[in-house]
Amino acid sequence: VIPSDARMCFVSAIRRYLSTKAVAFNVTLTSEIELLSLLSSSDIRAIGAELLLSWGGKVLANIPHPEVSYEVMLKISEENPHLFFHNGVDFEDMEILAKQSLTILKAKNKGNVDFSVLKKMRDLLPYLTDSLMVGATDIQNFFRFAYTSPLTKGICIPHANRQNFRDLIVKGFGEPESWDSEVLTVLGDLLVTLDEADLYAIPPAALRKAVPTLVKESVYASVYLPEVKGKVEPQLYYKACNDWMTGTDSENTFSPAWERYAKWLVSGSSLVTRYLSAPTQRVALRKKREAESITVHQAVALYDKIQEIISDRNPDLSVAQRHKIGDILWQSEIILKNDLKKLSGEETNDIEKLISSINKSGVDLTDVLEKAKLRVVLSVISYLKLTAKDLGISEEYYEALLDRFTLGSRFVDGVGIVSNAVLSRSKRDTTELNYMDLHDKVMQILTDKFSDLTPIEQEV
Repeated sequence: VIPSDARMCFVSAIRRYLSTKAVAFNVTLTSEIELLSLLSSSDIRAIGAELLLSWGGKVLANIPHPEVSYEVMLKISEENPHLFFHNGVDFEDMEILAKQSLTILKAKNKGNVDFSVLKKMRDLLPYLTDSLMVGATDIQNFFRFAYTSPLTKGICIPHANRQNFRDLIVKGFGEPESWDSEVLTVLGDLLVTLDEADLYAIPPAALRKAVPTLVKESVYASVYLPEVKGKVEPQLYYKACNDWMTGTDSENTFSPAWERYAKWLVSGSSLVTRYLSAPTQRVALRKKREAESITVHQAVALYDKIQEIISDRNPDLSVAQRHKIGDILWQSEIILKNDLKKLSGEETNDIEKLISSINKSGVDLTDVLEKAKLRVVLSVISYLKLTAKDLGISEEYYEALLDRFTLGSRFVDGVGIVSNAVLSRSKRDTTELNYMDLHDKVMQILTDKFSDLTPIEQEV
């Protein structure tokens, strides 16, 4: 992004260049708009959309030379949409530019709107206020091939335009309940245009498969934008968008749409371990194991609280933190899948099919599913350093939870023990220390005590 002071210097230099060009060609100009008509194709490509937008939408939409106007619209529509936040253009300007671009492109395409028109309008398309008469195949191809990176999908529009864009998506891909994970990953952040009913109509299996990619590629809460009007420090994408929208349409800000989309993504992460198929039967256990199961169940009860905390903190999490949490959920799903494969004896990667097969055999799944949730609970508590207050539980229960399930986090690793207890003591002679014997002794202790450990402690 070009700093605003430098951008104005570039704009002044461009004006001088065009004025000199007018003199050289002996052209008499009476306005700034006519001056822009002297831009050549190479000029437009070299100057770029970021500088061109400094003239504002009303000026750019009224360039008298048709070919210059056409190429300026193309250049603006092929840049990342966040550039609109850094310039003097407001939402009304973008609507004007979108309408002008559609008029030019339809005239060049014999009045028809097809894939070529949609592709050339890309970043301006969300700012159209009218519905388009275009085929479903052209719409699908547009969304599949026109958006070349996650940044191109970071659109910023108010409710009315989101509804219009949502209708275009549905026209191309059908109703949300028919979508699969591939459609979700194709759309990415464009899903922010859907309302709550649309989002929760999407099949859970599709969301579960797509959510790691959706979270990883989302720009709204991971990309910081500099040069945001009225702000000194770089702002998160969705905050910059909301500030820009508030200044142009205070009734329909952007934050509610982003918050709805973010909560839907977080709810999707719970699908890693939440399934509709209920365990069919509980197997009789020893008294000790029954007591342990109660404790596991209590810990698993924190799973929904963990999901709520992630949802609330999501806007303030760093990119690395969001990726780490996504990795925790993804790894939990992989481990769960492997456990289910062992129980079912099948090799399919479809978790729902594995669960269905196991349920038919009468094998109890409660422990497996609870272990998967527990793994997420403990990993997130450890990574985000959540306290008893964060979790809404007593200090006594919090300490019992850590002592019961996070054996590894309460002990120093083997290298640390040796380093601190032996190597860091300069007065102790370690030349006779046999580390292989030490390793064998530790392993013998673990073997002797292994049968007394709980299943969770054994896994640790």
